Amino acid sequence: MVAAIADVLKAQIAGLDWIERFGGLVIEAKKPDTRKADNGDTVVVGWQSWPVACDVNAERCFEDQAKLKWFIPESSLSAVAYFVDNGGTSFVGFDEFTPQRGGLVYRFNLKFVCWMNMKRLGDAITAGECWAADKLVPYVIAEFFGTPPGAATTVFGADTPKARAYRRIEITSVSQIQKSPQIFAPFSFWNLPDKQAVFVWPYDYFALQIQGTFILNRFCLPELYEPPFVADTDICLPGEPTDNYLITEEGNHISTETETPIISE
Repeated sequence: MVAAIADVLKAQIAGLDWIERFGGLVIEAKKPDTRKADNGDTVVVGWQSWPVACDVNAERCFEDQAKLKWFIPESSLSAVAYFVDNGGTSFVGFDEFTPQRGGLVYRFNLKFVCWMNMKRLGDAITAGECWAADKLVPYVIAEFFGTPPGAATTVFGADTPKARAYRRIEITSVSQIQKSPQIFAPFSFWNLPDKQAVFVWPYDYFALQIQGTFILNRFCLPELYEPPFVADTDICLPGEPTDNYLITEEGNHISTETETPIISE
């Protein structure tokens, strides 16, 4: 669910057109770090991880270095920004304004990271000074707090199932994380010897922890799939699937031989 929230928040600050590469939620793509042993064998000596968006083919992402390293800071870029899952979502209660306990209130936790090349951004952004983040962070925070309750409609489309399901996205807390290259963890580039230069002048960076709540209307969930979601297996229970069971519209597991509900411990 955090990916949907990240898409909405990204749209809220889409006016920051100085960000050259701007992503929604990114995840880790891990790649083994290999070396040739004295006997000629290839051995794994560690792992590297890279931030990739969902539109990168997981099976081929390591064959396309441009996509794999799309969000990696380098001197040819003006700015890079994206969201990272910083704690997922957690159910905290029911919305009192949604009947039949249909509104599930969730809390989310995201991290927003931004890297900037002050020479390429120019004086309009940096005012010719170091630490451009000091001037930009308050503006970015203000943009997040401007998220309207119906923001999902703008992103997913008016009167769409997804917009109806995700409601009242509200920011409750934004805090700036202590400045350190490690804010880009768990991705490996923050600690690579050949990347340390991108964390000192003329570059700058910052990260924000963004927490908030949203309402998930459970009555809208069946509409997210057309036709409504049906599991690939014959029965949604642990173990081997069998043709002797079917799933009723109410979600019960029924034996086609005895017509008796099957209960899983």
